Amino acid sequence: AKARLWEILRKSGAKGVVFVSGDRHQAEISCLQQSPVGYPIFDITSSGLTEAGSGRGEANELRVGEALHETNFGVLRIEWLSPEPRLFMEIRGADGSVARETSIPLQQLAPPKG
Repeated sequence: AKARLWEILRKSGAKGVVFVSGDRHQAEISCLQQSPVGYPIFDITSSGLTEAGSGRGEANELRVGEALHETNFGVLRIEWLSPEPRLFMEIRGADGSVARETSIPLQQLAPPKG
């Protein structure tokens, strides 16, 4: 299934693919830097606002930073007006504060030219 997904993304020429997932009772941001589509693929996972994890750690070699096992929600935010627009991927606590964050210039979320 994964090989089929990569093939669909390659054939479609899709740019800026970021997967959003949830219902894991934890939150994390993952990144496959050397993806088969030629640009980094991110996955932002959050839990439901009413769910908190058990605190047990799951191995994830693609995780950016640490997993969050407290009540949380995810936010994708784009700064369009900066000279180099950026995508911010945030995991926020129940109070709205940013608990985990990573960002990338939008231009890096595209296959290389040529």
